[in-house]
Amino acid sequence: MRTVILAESIPLFRLGMRSLLEQVGEWNVLEATHPTEILELAQVHQPECAILDAGSNAYDALQICWLLRQQVPAIGILILTDQLAEEQLFRFLIHGANAYEPRIITCESFLDRVKHLCAGEYLMRSERLVSQASNAARCRVLSPRKAVDLDKPEPSPLSGREIQILQYIAWGNSNKQIGHALKISDQTVKNHITSTLKKLSVSDRTAAVMVAISHRWISMESPSTTERARVP
Repeated sequence: MRTVILAESIPLFRLGMRSLLEQVGEWNVLEATHPTEILELAQVHQPECAILDAGSNAYDALQICWLLRQQVPAIGILILTDQLAEEQLFRFLIHGANAYEPRIITCESFLDRVKHLCAGEYLMRSERLVSQASNAARCRVLSPRKAVDLDKPEPSPLSGREIQILQYIAWGNSNKQIGHALKISDQTVKNHITSTLKKLSVSDRTAAVMVAISHRWISMESPSTTERARVP
């Protein structure tokens, strides 16, 4: 039986999801809404999945997402939100989330997402980004659990510097921070990004990062202190 941490803030939603999961009989459901409790349960039980409330007033969902990813690298993290937004999707993606879904998700889809997350899959959906990444319905990226099985990254049309800049973007750095880290000007960074967008036939940085992740040119693993760009 697989363990799922359910950190939904609204009691009625939490009860419904717990009942749904327990009816299937495949999951041991642990409830928690306080950040300390969530992390303690993760440390003790090493769950396969965690379900977080993006709009929770009880905890910072982005922070908990990041800490869970560091504490249990193989965990599948599902973010539930009142309103889908690509900017928020991208923030959760770079903080380690595997899936990002609206609260109006159907029962069947909810159970399907949890099943795939427990198997170690990423299910980050975005119609615009997916279409630009030339995927049929979703962009799936293998999780750290399956990292040992990954083939070599697919061939890339990008230069080494362009891939390096995309990696810094995926870590959440601005053009100024990237320029400082690589000892190049802001304009040079912009030029590389413009070239990258053209080569990948996408319109913005977020789409470029999604393409790079899907082809395994860059990683979502957290950078070391020396690797992450810093502004003096």
